Amino acid sequence: QACAWIAEHTDKDDIFIVEPFAFTKGEPSEFRLACMRSIFTTHEDGSPPYDPREKTFEWKRRQDLAHAIVHDWNSIEIIKRDYRLDYLFSETRLPIEVHYPLVFSNDHYAIYKLR
Repeated sequence: QACAWIAEHTDKDDIFIVEPFAFTKGEPSEFRLACMRSIFTTHEDGSPPYDPREKTFEWKRRQDLAHAIVHDWNSIEIIKRDYRLDYLFSETRLPIEVHYPLVFSNDHYAIYKLR
């Protein structure tokens, strides 16, 4: 259901924050395959050593930013200053609806619009 909603209501170039809010028992890249949308970062993206090293540093920066959201919801705005970010995809409802509207939810997922 969530991927069907995404296909119908979002642009193909929209970017989602998925990790660390969804696929905690699996790989967030599953979202890319199932929903056909880009994601901000995944742990898997940084697995191999990259050359040039700047790619590794950029991956680490994105991981730190994404995981900071869990402790400080204002981190979303910090990320949006430097990166395009359109939606947050989560396995649970989050206490952010005052600032970011819940645009989809079912028994398994919640999607918030960040732009």
